[in-house]
Amino acid sequence: MPKQPGAAIVEGAASFGLNPESIRSRSSRLTYGCQVCQVFDENRDRHQKSKRKYYEEQGDWYIGNRFSHFVLAGDSVDVNEVVTHSFYPMRSDQKGLNFTFYATRKKNPRYVDEPDVEELGQLEVDMSSTVGKQIDERNVEVSMNFGRIEIAVTARDMKTGQTYNTNLRFSSTYSIE
Repeated sequence: MPKQPGAAIVEGAASFGLNPESIRSRSSRLTYGCQVCQVFDENRDRHQKSKRKYYEEQGDWYIGNRFSHFVLAGDSVDVNEVVTHSFYPMRSDQKGLNFTFYATRKKNPRYVDEPDVEELGQLEVDMSSTVGKQIDERNVEVSMNFGRIEIAVTARDMKTGQTYNTNLRFSSTYSIE
């Protein structure tokens, strides 16, 4: 334990402000992710049965409150590390994808509406120009960049090349306890 922990924190913050490259990686205090629609699992999701929905084009039941993680609490995250996932609309006539991002201290939450899962922000992707195309031709890549004091989120419609951006606040301002 340092003799003056407060001074050590101030010195570290000042060093980071003057030279952000001095930090190469950090341990993520929280799990970061977004809300997704995934296949309903009768064994694991039965208590969520009222939230399931049948999608004709997929020919299956889905649940729309699932948590898809980008980084798990405790993971080492390099400065400027980018984590990317690909997502698809549920219907060929769907005009957009709305992403809602969350954080939690839980290592691997299953649902976004669990206790201690906090919404961080949203990002909307307009996909109206590709309505009618097959679902598997309409993917959107969502990237989270853990580079600085905010998480930069970019969504790219892979069919049109259009990009959408937002920033999410890092864990120091969360009310999660």
